[in-house]
Amino acid sequence: MEADDRTPSHLPETEGRFPAARDDEADQAPADLIEQVLAVCEQHYAAVTGTGPEQWDRESALEIVDAALRTVRPADYGSYPQALEAYLHGHRVRLERL
Repeated sequence: MEADDRTPSHLPETEGRFPAARDDEADQAPADLIEQVLAVCEQHYAAVTGTGPEQWDRESALEIVDAALRTVRPADYGSYPQALEAYLHGHRVRLERL
């Protein structure tokens, strides 16, 4: 093993890396969480872009949300929508510049 491949002893094994994506459908995020996250994303998309719901591409967003939620530990599902909301709110000015 090369030095770059080792995790420093003071860090947890997964720190700084995404957890492995879950392939099993049973490990998929609950449907209500997916809907909550989609709603948060749609709301902020509309606010940042100044567009209406007709511009929102739900299919693309669903794929992205599904991929993102695969990196979230099930123990963190309950707080994820609020954390996402806080992040998007806190970075709105930066998002508007994109």
